[in-house]
Amino acid sequence: MGTQLILLVGTNPLPIWVAWQYLHKLLEPPVAVRLVYTENTQDEVKRLHAELRDAVFLPDIKTSPGDPAVVRDNIRVAIEPLPPETASIHVHYTGGTKVMAVETVTGLERYREQLRGSFRIDTSYLDPRGDTGPTLINQQGHRLVKDTRQTLLTDLRQIAQLNGFVMGPFVHRYYNRQGRQTRSYPKPAELIEPQMQAGRKVLTEAQAKWVGILAGRNSKWDQTFPQKEEENFIYPEHAGVFSLPEPLQPWQQNLLPLINAMYPHCPWDIATGILSYPARSATSLQVRADLEHMHRFFQGVWLEYAAYDALQQALEHIVKQNNARTNYKLSHGVYIRRAESEHRGQRPRGDNIKPFELDVVAVLGYQLLVVSCSVATGEKEIKQKAMEAIIRARQLGGDEARAIVLCRASKETATNVQAEMEDEMGSDALPLQIWGVQRWNDLWRHFHNYLRNDLHWT
Repeated sequence: MGTQLILLVGTNPLPIWVAWQYLHKLLEPPVAVRLVYTENTQDEVKRLHAELRDAVFLPDIKTSPGDPAVVRDNIRVAIEPLPPETASIHVHYTGGTKVMAVETVTGLERYREQLRGSFRIDTSYLDPRGDTGPTLINQQGHRLVKDTRQTLLTDLRQIAQLNGFVMGPFVHRYYNRQGRQTRSYPKPAELIEPQMQAGRKVLTEAQAKWVGILAGRNSKWDQTFPQKEEENFIYPEHAGVFSLPEPLQPWQQNLLPLINAMYPHCPWDIATGILSYPARSATSLQVRADLEHMHRFFQGVWLEYAAYDALQQALEHIVKQNNARTNYKLSHGVYIRRAESEHRGQRPRGDNIKPFELDVVAVLGYQLLVVSCSVATGEKEIKQKAMEAIIRARQLGGDEARAIVLCRASKETATNVQAEMEDEMGSDALPLQIWGVQRWNDLWRHFHNYLRNDLHWT
């Protein structure tokens, strides 16, 4: 007696892995797993074999993504010969194509009639848009699992590996006009209290006041530390000082201690508002790194810190109401690149594969929420940011992933970009939202409402 669990494999292995976590406990034991795949999903099958560590595998079945006759013919091996200890077959068809799903089930039922078998055939799928969250549903329409995120806390690195990505730390090698270059990308970070406080203070007290001083084109800071290359901050060759206008304003006096706590190797004089920095040849790597990170903070990373802080407040507030919702994880500065094995043909390989960055990522059980931050105000820039956010979120987290673009645009501009995205992607249920500057007040509450009402994380 037992169950043969047939999993149809598509280009997103994550929901298959999730279904396995529950089905192997719900189905009649012993449970043996058989993967049905196509030519284009061989890499996904390899990763599932590696990640379903406790599974007992039967031989995989390779089939066609769109030819019904081929699928019906291939699926016969799941029954002939049927292992004598098998009492039932359970087909989970979240992955794969529609043809694979329909013809696998109908083919099994047809062969059962031909063999006059007495074994049972059941099915299930994962509905990512249930009214209580992602739901595991059987063929009778009954919920096998009310919310598949409830008891899982999946490591972000494991999610990346399942979907064929590598997460920092790693080294990226590339060429530009200066020749071969190397850049190291760190692992994701958990923000510390000074970083969250600093982001919160800029958001609520300072952001409108320091444009022209510490941020924006032709600001005093930008003139002192010009950005010579797109990716790299250039540390000044000569020693110098940067001075805030006198007299110091309350927001400056409140913010400078937090900046010093974040970047202790390159501190400000809090009493005078002066930052002194040594020449490049006379400084340490720590000072260079701190000044570069401080530069990035002024140019817009503060909004990422503020988003992280507000999202954490919202998640903690939900935990106070439901202590079962502790299974989440927040990360900042998530660098990702395709795994080398995923590149075919003439595409770059290894350390040459170009990475991308996700500003803030929340793992809710296993569902990804990506928050992409921008201090831009124009429709073109925000739309480009939105396209990248949803594409990257879905690449990493699959169809259940959600994205929010937090920007400095007006309510009208944010609404226009949202409408354009929905029109171009052909859906009014777009898993992406554009939040303009009108959301900055009580940002944590907007995250709280989104988690509860849109993601049913309650």
